[in-house]
Amino acid sequence: MCSFNWANRINAEFMKAGVRGISLLFAAGDSGAAGDNGCSGPKHNEFVPQWPSGSPYVTAVGGTLGNETAVGLGSGGFSNRWARPAWQKDAVETHKKTTKLPTNAFNATGRGFPDISAQAIDFIVVMLGNLIY
Repeated sequence: MCSFNWANRINAEFMKAGVRGISLLFAAGDSGAAGDNGCSGPKHNEFVPQWPSGSPYVTAVGGTLGNETAVGLGSGGFSNRWARPAWQKDAVETHKKTTKLPTNAFNATGRGFPDISAQAIDFIVVMLGNLIY
């Protein structure tokens, strides 16, 4: 995980892009909620929100499979650094009540992400006129 000072510095650049009308989209992560090295943190069983998709100044894109079912390889969850914005309050509280999340594995007051989702498996990419599967 990057240092808090470094993350704040990068957030300043993300904000500058936003002021210019540039939307920044980042994949929520490809390693699941446990991150690249498995769950870590002081309790060694905490989810590891990915960076920079956990930044409050970008749009995090999660992955789906088939008929809009969340795909397990994606990251996401709740930021360990950034507070939940007011506009997420109702949705997050409903989510916490209707899922079986381990309550000690995530920051219950952090920013929730991903913000949006897109097909992540079994889709076609066209690059320079060529189909890539």
